[in-house]
Amino acid sequence: MAPSRSSSTLDAGYVPGRERGTSDIGPAEPESVPHLGAHLGAQLEGLLRLYRPDNNAAGRIRRIFALFTKDSLDRPAVPPFTGLSYINADGLPFQWVLRLDQGGGWGFLCETGPIGAAPAARLGHTLGLIEQGCIAAHGHAPLFLDRAAALLAPPAGELWPAHLRSAAWVGVALKGNALRIKPYFNLNWGNCRDRWLRAGWILKELARPAALARLCTLSEHCSQDSWPAGLALDIEPDGSTGRVKIYFRSLPTTLGWLARWVQRGRPWP
Repeated sequence: MAPSRSSSTLDAGYVPGRERGTSDIGPAEPESVPHLGAHLGAQLEGLLRLYRPDNNAAGRIRRIFALFTKDSLDRPAVPPFTGLSYINADGLPFQWVLRLDQGGGWGFLCETGPIGAAPAARLGHTLGLIEQGCIAAHGHAPLFLDRAAALLAPPAGELWPAHLRSAAWVGVALKGNALRIKPYFNLNWGNCRDRWLRAGWILKELARPAALARLCTLSEHCSQDSWPAGLALDIEPDGSTGRVKIYFRSLPTTLGWLARWVQRGRPWP
């Protein structure tokens, strides 16, 4: 059962921003601190001038950016950025992605949801925003999103591990006038075997037998000291699921570990 799509109230006592001090002659003058959302919004405008999508695409990109960041970037642009899951070392809940391969492209990865909200509630909020974003961008809701969340997130009603600050993030990939939304799921919970199994269930339910067989082969030879840490889905314009990407984490590398992955992880024929 997928998490409920509802947001949560902020943790009691949490106030974003930094405290103001006082002097001997009264309250200090407030410093001019830029708003984080406005600061990154200005960077977005610079990237739109650089990549030059048409007016319709530029408007769609602005709306998607605002939809996904309206809560998580609603704070002063002053680190550290507490209250979310630290996708960056200082807690900044946002990353620009600039692609240097042939054809270029750009995009962003971000946290969604109210700052300080409980991770389980924020997952439901994130799923709702992804659905809204897909409909706004292409007119179709994602077909596999709820099922993916049910397979990859802790079961509804269970106590979440304390270290699991976020179960999902949102990526947006842009190329020319095209926009694609990519949910990223956090697999950093449960034991190593469970993480391999969760990734395998996604491939099975998407009817990707060749990819599942490949994953099983990798797990047989490469699972020692290596395990899936994240999984991303490309949502196609019609709501179907395109490419599936699995991210792996490993303990400190050795020559034996490297040899296993080089031998078994070669490109497919």
